[in-house]
Amino acid sequence: RTMLRNIGNHLSVYDFNPMKIKIVVVAHGPGVKFFMKDLSGSPWEKETIKIQELYEEEKSLSMYGVEYLICNITLQRLKLDASKLHEFTKIVPSGVGIVGHLQAVERFAYIKVQ
Repeated sequence: RTMLRNIGNHLSVYDFNPMKIKIVVVAHGPGVKFFMKDLSGSPWEKETIKIQELYEEEKSLSMYGVEYLICNITLQRLKLDASKLHEFTKIVPSGVGIVGHLQAVERFAYIKVQ
């Protein structure tokens, strides 16, 4: 939730105009759970996460151009069903690889959320 609030704050500084700022969220490892429709059959199925609230916030931010990239290596390693990901996410071959590309080639800054 902190991450989503921070993204909203960044967007507000740029008048929620996706032509002024581009935000990309890359999820890998346990971070992918926050972009799943449900956690059944996953390593996190016993965790309590407000999935619907997260979905609504993530979906809202996607309307302002925020992209959510999900690591395929994580999906394969944990045998996660890609159809359980939210419709506004995009699967990339490697989460770490795409972060490197975004930084080196597309000149993105990396901000790690704690």
